[in-house]
Amino acid sequence: RCVNLAMPVDIQGQLVTVPKLLNFRPENVSRKVLERAGEEEIGGLATAILKERMKSQHMVIFCGWRAAAEGLGNAIEDVAEFLDVPVITSFDGKGVVGEGNGFSFGVAGIYGFVGGGKSQSVLENCDVVIAICLPDMSKALSDKKDMQVRKLIQIETDLMKGDTSRYIARHTFESNDLAVSLPKVLQAMKTEKEVMKLDFQGGLTKPQYGGGYENDEKINSHGCMSKARMNLHPSNHDPKNAVKALDVMDSKKFCYPETFFEIMSRHLDEDSILCADIGDNALYMASGVIAKKGQRTLTSEHMGIMGFGLNSALAASLSSSATPTTNCATATSANGSCGRMRKVLAVAGDGGIQMSLNEIATMKDHGSQNVLVVIVVNKRLGRVNNETWGPGLRADGCNLGSPDYIKLFEAYGYPNGQVLSTSDEIVIEETIRKGWELAESQGVAVVVVQQDPKVFPTMHKITPASGHVAWEHYLKEMNKERNVGFKSSGRISSPSFGQIPGFHFSQDTTSKLDSLQDWIEGFETTQTSSYTWIGESFLSISPAAVFQHQLTEMNPNAPDVFATQEEKDNFDKDFWAVVMKGFSISELNEIIEKGTSNGYPLRFQI
Repeated sequence: RCVNLAMPVDIQGQLVTVPKLLNFRPENVSRKVLERAGEEEIGGLATAILKERMKSQHMVIFCGWRAAAEGLGNAIEDVAEFLDVPVITSFDGKGVVGEGNGFSFGVAGIYGFVGGGKSQSVLENCDVVIAICLPDMSKALSDKKDMQVRKLIQIETDLMKGDTSRYIARHTFESNDLAVSLPKVLQAMKTEKEVMKLDFQGGLTKPQYGGGYENDEKINSHGCMSKARMNLHPSNHDPKNAVKALDVMDSKKFCYPETFFEIMSRHLDEDSILCADIGDNALYMASGVIAKKGQRTLTSEHMGIMGFGLNSALAASLSSSATPTTNCATATSANGSCGRMRKVLAVAGDGGIQMSLNEIATMKDHGSQNVLVVIVVNKRLGRVNNETWGPGLRADGCNLGSPDYIKLFEAYGYPNGQVLSTSDEIVIEETIRKGWELAESQGVAVVVVQQDPKVFPTMHKITPASGHVAWEHYLKEMNKERNVGFKSSGRISSPSFGQIPGFHFSQDTTSKLDSLQDWIEGFETTQTSSYTWIGESFLSISPAAVFQHQLTEMNPNAPDVFATQEEKDNFDKDFWAVVMKGFSISELNEIIEKGTSNGYPLRFQI
């Protein structure tokens, strides 16, 4: 088929100079694994995973879309169930595992951020990541400062050169047939666990797992995940009003998008293709659609291309992946193939859809089949408008108008479009059902979802570690003191931060620490834990987590001292307050930024 490329004439006239060192020989581009993994490699991976699982209560499996291409959904679910750990997927990996089971915690990595509140909680509290066919591991392993703060076990089919140069993996496993290898790894882990009589600490099904995991999703009596509503904010950006967001919305004039997408989930098949645009609509789709295992999600990932939703739907509807897979003798689809065409769901906002409206004509020209286009209309560029850009900064020029999309699609040859302006679930159900009937009969159909512009979803981001917050605050205060001292005396003075504060423990935490008294009094000599150097990398670590790890190392029967995430956060803040106020500027610079020739001068130890 011919493709028309709109390319400026000045670009057309340019000569391309080929780099002298450009070399496409396979050994310089990729290291392909041409053989299946042997028993030694399989056993090595099984041992590495078990070793980290025995040390960690907070492990997570993070997989990308190629895990679906390799057919690893069942194997990943089986491994997650055995290890009793959660599964997260990249946005374009949505559908690798079924999101209706208790091990799925949604997606992470929506246009450069975490995106979902469930996955954010898991990632902030985990310490080991099993990455399966995951090309971008920044959200899986890094903190806000892009420092690796979690251990990595990497499982890949084709490890590109340079993949391991940015992040350090505790164990790397390569196989060109993971669909065969991964079940063998699971069996090896089961055998080793039984022989060694190992007992996992914590887990999704155990109350001591902690870290917010069990609080984000509720598992119902059928073993399925009951999705909590996405955090919402009214347009004044005040998180305190988040619980009132649905009350702000007029459910008789507007449709709540997440409710719409949850109901849409029931009408999607295991081979359906989901095409995401960018903006609030993508957040609603990522959180609302409970993906079935086998579904494929197409996104523009970090590029964040407005208009991508309709373009990718065009490609999906015409590609071989959208052709029927069922065999029949009489039934024939519109394009001559036997059986039912896969459903293609295209989602876009009123800003994104107007970036690529011309492709509706292309769909008509080439006979796209079974495409349902959902346009979420809020009359603004919501993600830009609703983002917090900083003190005194605001986003202007975000309001926009829209054509009558129903008439527009009819003009292109796709009549009978529908508009949803209610959150009545019965009406939503019927509208979606009619939408797919029209998509099947006429090729393409449209549903316009009227969203209340006063209500929008939260783009969840990894919270910076308390150490970074404390250090940045300290530097700001130091600069203030320096400026004041220089202006008044002509010289730079040292900041004065007053008396060193103490730690503030809750009554529950205090009682747990008191319960260790008999154990401590049983010592005849001084006992010490392992230690962790306090330096720049320590800023990304939770002191509460280090304390608990060291305490458990010394006493395996020690309780989880901090029962809630709030108690952990309070301990971390108190710890850094003590450090920042207990040392001079020069000492802190030495500790945090420079270290010494013999390593860092300060360490954390029980």
